[in-house]
Amino acid sequence: MSIQRRSLQSENSSMVQYSGLEAALARRQELLNDALAGRGKIVQVQCRGKSADIMALRWIYPGGVMPVVMTAANTTAQLAHIVACVGLGVPVFVIDEEDDNYLKLLGESRPLVLAQPSDPRRKPLDTTRPPGADRPQGLDRWIKGQAEELAYYEFDEGPAPKADWLVISYGACAKAARDAVKAAREKELTVQHLVLQTLFPLPERKIAALAMGRRFIVVPEVGAPQLHGEIQRIVPNLPVVSCSGSGDDVLATLMKFPRCC
Repeated sequence: MSIQRRSLQSENSSMVQYSGLEAALARRQELLNDALAGRGKIVQVQCRGKSADIMALRWIYPGGVMPVVMTAANTTAQLAHIVACVGLGVPVFVIDEEDDNYLKLLGESRPLVLAQPSDPRRKPLDTTRPPGADRPQGLDRWIKGQAEELAYYEFDEGPAPKADWLVISYGACAKAARDAVKAAREKELTVQHLVLQTLFPLPERKIAALAMGRRFIVVPEVGAPQLHGEIQRIVPNLPVVSCSGSGDDVLATLMKFPRCC
């Protein structure tokens, strides 16, 4: 098991690397203790060559306490947001599937500027610990209560203000999903695309708002469906369709459903 530490030239910036999810799971109590004690750090979970078990990370803490889980940064702004979340004094789990640009960003020597919220209408992240956050229930309540502020995402509305389809992707399959959405629009389908970079806690209010008025939601994933069930829970009255993470499969899924009643 390989564990390494790096410096990021920022407050609360220590980083731990785990070669595989099992290494992180073996330290689940230790990581929860860090969160309860206010010891913030980036916990990079390397899952290269296989799909990441995001639901195992969702339930990594004993007792089901909500963790902060993100995909690897592909821009300096997203990396700065990760560092800002570390300012909560909790481990921030970062899933590193295959993005070498993330390691390049980590190696940059210049100090990071904390990112602004991806939606300017949202409140900024509040890093002031409330009473009780040093206990599991209080920590869980605090993290869940900041789900919208912790969220980092990209939303491609497309040329049409309204759309029949909403594609929700994350991680390694996001690029293929972007290509599929572009191809679907060329075939005159109205499609919008939400790329989630914060996986837990999910920005449930944002997802529900974007899903309103859609006829279908498509969730591409590498490997077995995981996020699909969470999205279906958030929007129980809409059909949420799972497909593989390949661009061809995403496009085929979009083409399969009728555009009219």
